Order: sequence, then structure tokens, then C-alpha cells
Amino acid sequence: LYGWLAVGGACLCFGTFGVPIKSEAVLRADVHPLVFQSYKTFWTFTTCWAVLSVEKFQFSPWGLISGLCWVPAGVAAIVAVKNAGLAISQAVWQAHIIVVSFRWGLLAFREPVKSVALTVFAVCLLMGGVIGMTVAAARGPGGSGSRPSAPQDRKDADRSFVGAENVDTDRLEDEQGL
Repeated sequence: LYGWLAVGGACLCFGTFGVPIKSEAVLRADVHPLVFQSYKTFWTFTTCWAVLSVEKFQFSPWGLISGLCWVPAGVAAIVAVKNAGLAISQAVWQAHIIVVSFRWGLLAFREPVKSVALTVFAVCLLMGGVIGMTVAAARGPGGSGSRPSAPQDRKDADRSFVGAENVDTDRLEDEQGL
């Protein structure tokens, strides 16, 4: 039961951590990816003690290696969300996580599978779904496949990255004295 609750919590948290990156306040503040990652790291460190209150703490060098991989991956995720959008970024890195995690489980940890054929089919379905979601999100509204033309002026350039449609750049420019 605890394992499934943890999976549900991980899905919720990993699926929504990128949402604040696209919020108007963060866009207005133009938070640097390393600063945003510092906030994520701080809250991860702070909340991990809740888990450690019910689980036995045991040091492992794998934890250090994991942290060394997690920070640059988090920064890259923030940059991806800011530039490609939340849906496309999540789809692309989740597809890679599926493949990498599956390989580690199968090859390194020798986790058994009940049916090789069904396992391959399931991984293909997962990857196909992620690829389909990425293609659909990349086509934009209406599914036409057309992307907006290159920005013509500074205001258009400010709105050119995915998700910036809701940012009032006129108000931001007034506040910044531009």
C-alpha cells in the first residue's frame, strides 16, 4: 500500500513541478534556472525529513550520485519548460525516463518480467503515447502544424516563447520603465 501511495505522490509531484515555471509571477521576475532549481532543492531537502521520520535513514554513495545527476537535470528541465513548453518538455523527458528506468530495472537489477512480449508491447505503447502527445502539442491549437512566424518587434519577441501568451508585456514594460 505504501509503495502505491508513494507512486501516486511521485506522479503528482513530478507531473506538476514545472507549472510554477510558467506562472505570470515567475515569468515577470525572469527567475534564472539555477535560482529556480535552488528553490526546488531547498524544498526537496526540507520535505524529505517527513519521509525519513517513518523510514530508516541509511547513507549510500548512490544518494550523492543521484543528487549530482538531479541538479543538472532539474536545471535542464526548467530551461526546457521555459523554451519548449510544459507539455512537450514533460513528454520528451518522460519518454527517456521510461527507457532508462526500464533498462536499469531489467539489466542492472535483473527485475523479472512475466511476459517479454507483453513487456515490449507495453513499453512501445508508452513510448507511442508520449510521442503522440509531443506531436499533438507541437502542432498547436487546431492541429494545423503551423507555427507562428518570426517575431517582428520587441513585443512580439517577448510573446514568442510557448506559454507567454498570457503575459501582459505592455504592463510589464510600464512597470520596468521601458
